[in-house]
Amino acid sequence: MNGFSNIDNIYSAVQSVGMRFCFTPDCKFIKIRDSIQDSRNYQLNYKTFSTICSSDTIFGNTKITIDLPNGEEKDIPNVFTPNGDLENDIFKLKDTLNDPCFDFMSIRIYNRWGQLVFEDDDPNFNWDGNLKNGKECKSGSYLIIINGEYGSIYNSEGRREGIAVKDEFWIQLLR
Repeated sequence: MNGFSNIDNIYSAVQSVGMRFCFTPDCKFIKIRDSIQDSRNYQLNYKTFSTICSSDTIFGNTKITIDLPNGEEKDIPNVFTPNGDLENDIFKLKDTLNDPCFDFMSIRIYNRWGQLVFEDDDPNFNWDGNLKNGKECKSGSYLIIINGEYGSIYNSEGRREGIAVKDEFWIQLLR
């Protein structure tokens, strides 16, 4: 592209230029879309102009269809080794890539005597095997209690529903 310039976020060029639009819906938009049955098509209006041959501003529109991906349940590891070797040093949901619009989770970790050693409400939690004060937890078994929703599917009416997660399991912390 010849003669490209950018002044105060106004882009121009001397020759023909292809245009690309990027539409990124926010959580509010997605939740509104999911509450309206069979409303997956949208019309986007835009305007563009060119300085070639004194062209005028062009107004146009396009239709898009949005299909949000279904979430996936991931395997949860049952052993971790926070020993500083940079391998398996934190406990987290395996390959976590959560959807901030739909996923919520409460995780509580207890030692074998029932004392709370870690808590978080973030699906992207990371536990390094330490207490909040930084003191290391000892090697041993720890009870994990998870409640919330993680991942999603579309129901028979075409509405998105979170996948309920309620689980209790033990993990081994090895130092």
